[in-house]
Amino acid sequence: KNGSSRPAKNGFLRANKYFAAVHNLSVVFGDTNSRLADLPVFEGALPQGPPEAWLLHDEILTGKLPSLKSRNFREGEVSFPPTYKYFVGTDDLNPKRIPAWCDRVLFKWDSPEDKLRAAELELLEYDACGQLKWTSDHRPVTALLQIFRKEMAVSSVPDAD
Repeated sequence: KNGSSRPAKNGFLRANKYFAAVHNLSVVFGDTNSRLADLPVFEGALPQGPPEAWLLHDEILTGKLPSLKSRNFREGEVSFPPTYKYFVGTDDLNPKRIPAWCDRVLFKWDSPEDKLRAAELELLEYDACGQLKWTSDHRPVTALLQIFRKEMAVSSVPDAD
């Protein structure tokens, strides 16, 4: 095959020599199409209760979209309003569609292993951009990740005999 489980499209091969598993940091961001599963909704109405209660039915958080979580991708705490489906230009959710947190940032971090250095990753911010109302029926999300390297004293490294 061409290195992918997806078929060729329009004559283009979908092979890629770069895989997330060979990198220390992989970030997936964008519209994941994560929806709210098993949430009772009446046609033409928003779900009952506060949005925090809706989040309990999110497909990523409940493991119903296992592809990223099963590959050790993580996510910050989702503490922002749903990112989909708004009437463009407003803060009003469209009651004809079930709101959801479709737009997400997920990351996988494997600290480099060597004797002299160790690196750590910290998620500093994770939020939706509610002020961007005229671009789409989605609200974009942002994440601020900090990678810092901790240097160890050379004297703490055992001698190789």
